[in-house]
Amino acid sequence: MSSFDEKQAMTLLKEHPVEFVNYNKNQLSRVYPAGTRFDSSNFIPQVFWNAGCQLVALNFQTLDLGMQLNLGFFEYNFRTGYILKPEFMRRQDRRLDLFAESTIDGVIAGTVEITVISGQFLTDKRVGTYVEVEMYGLPADTVRKKVRTKTIANNGINPIYDEDPFVFKKIVLPELASLRIAAYEESGRLIGHRILPVVGLCPGYRHVSLRTEFGQPLPLATLFFYIVVKDYVPDGLTDLAEALANPIKYQSDLEKRSRQLAVLTDEMDAAQTGISAVNKEENKNKDILNKSNQENIPTSNSTTQQANNRNAIEIPLETSQSITEQSTAASKSPDVIVNEEVSAETLEKILENKYVKEKKVELDRKIENLRKKYEKRKFSVQAFKSNESCEKRSKIMNIKLVKRLSNKNIVSSGLFTMDSSNVESAASAEEVTESSTSESIKPPPYLLRSKPEKLLEITKEYVLQEKELREKYHEIIFNTAERIMKTSQSEQLKALKNQMERETSELMKKLQADRREEVKSLAKKHRDRDEFIRMKREVAIAVVDRGVIERERLEQTYDQRKNELDKQHETVRQALIEYKVKAKLALSQEYENRLAKLETETPSEAPDISD
Repeated sequence: MSSFDEKQAMTLLKEHPVEFVNYNKNQLSRVYPAGTRFDSSNFIPQVFWNAGCQLVALNFQTLDLGMQLNLGFFEYNFRTGYILKPEFMRRQDRRLDLFAESTIDGVIAGTVEITVISGQFLTDKRVGTYVEVEMYGLPADTVRKKVRTKTIANNGINPIYDEDPFVFKKIVLPELASLRIAAYEESGRLIGHRILPVVGLCPGYRHVSLRTEFGQPLPLATLFFYIVVKDYVPDGLTDLAEALANPIKYQSDLEKRSRQLAVLTDEMDAAQTGISAVNKEENKNKDILNKSNQENIPTSNSTTQQANNRNAIEIPLETSQSITEQSTAASKSPDVIVNEEVSAETLEKILENKYVKEKKVELDRKIENLRKKYEKRKFSVQAFKSNESCEKRSKIMNIKLVKRLSNKNIVSSGLFTMDSSNVESAASAEEVTESSTSESIKPPPYLLRSKPEKLLEITKEYVLQEKELREKYHEIIFNTAERIMKTSQSEQLKALKNQMERETSELMKKLQADRREEVKSLAKKHRDRDEFIRMKREVAIAVVDRGVIERERLEQTYDQRKNELDKQHETVRQALIEYKVKAKLALSQEYENRLAKLETETPSEAPDISD
């Protein structure tokens, strides 16, 4: 056995930490307080326990923090005299670096969460109290004077702290770590404390009785905690670890989420299946419109014009085929893994959506109503012109006939004899009567124009109204298509994410089944309990490592699929923007040509709106 004072031992720890640990695997080491401690104070024994020193001597006459840690640490095994060192500190093939911050080979790091809820009978004084939680272990695990609750004023009987959990995220070596929980008065005076080894913590709601600074139990003083103890898992792999630990719960959570999303999924399916019904309704409406066109429009060019108008908002086959070919080529690329089930919707499919077709049908219906109004105005102008001329001629003939009959009766009666002057005066009276009659039936000024001029003006007005209507619905239709595109792309990304989660769930089930099979085979091979536990831990570590590797592979695959899907989405977005601009230019050019043609028309005959 080698004896070191605390200064020599501390020097060895600083300069040769690994060698000092290996030395204690074969030799006994005793560490005692330095001779300069004239006040009989103590060092923290945890420092030398970490190096595997078997005997750490203290001044038992001084019950300070070091002595409290010593009594609490050996209280865990009912003070039987010794505690066996962890296995990896006894095996020659294991290496321990006391100052390592990463996980140690063969040791699973831990995580502890402490929620301080309340205290009971801490003191009978009317003083404020608070609770402090400390962690002692390796240098990377030690946390002192950092975690404490708020102070509850004037309540030492039943203070309620109700704090957020105090989380010790990563405990590199749980078997050598201890928690120190202490209650203080607001002045800093210690009320009571308790040392709890991490490996002895019982998860759940716990009442912890306190000890005095001399290590004696306090009769009534307790603290109420909620304790969570689990293995350390990096932030990115939390879901994987939870699924491996409890695959049944993880699967039930996935099924619960699927049921919660079922409402939205059913609505989308209903919307997709409803397209066929909408198509039937649209075909019915088109048949009605075509029938009315044949009855009301004498010319065959109007139907052709409506078909040309609809072409301005329909997708060209070249664009849709190019997009489909691009997505197909990308899916066949060997460098990129593309999910065949989740692919971007083409522009043609978006423009054939139910809601876009509804807007197109609505536009056709309004254009048809506008055309019917034009036909009525055209017919009324033609009818008014013919009735006006007929009435004018009939009135003039009636007046002449009455005058002739009246003159004939007057002469034959012999009441007076007409001389040449009387004849001349009657003729002049007849001319005045004719002129006054023609002036009395003179048409209004706006009807002085010829019928072709009036019809040309009405046609121009109709073309301008139709242009305004089509430009308005051009924006409405493409805005609707854009919203449908965004919704569809969002649903595709969700579907890709759900598929990745399903693959991860299947992977975790497989890993869990493999782990169970390996544990069964180990149980048959190893009859020694300690050896079986060690091999079981190694199997668990290997399964976790496999899970991490497979999870990373799945994430890489998901990233590749997502990037490819994003590229397809961007291609469809650009195609929609380009097609919208082209359709708008074609629409403007079409109506400019029609108006220019109407300007060059001679008002010799009625123009046709289909021109």
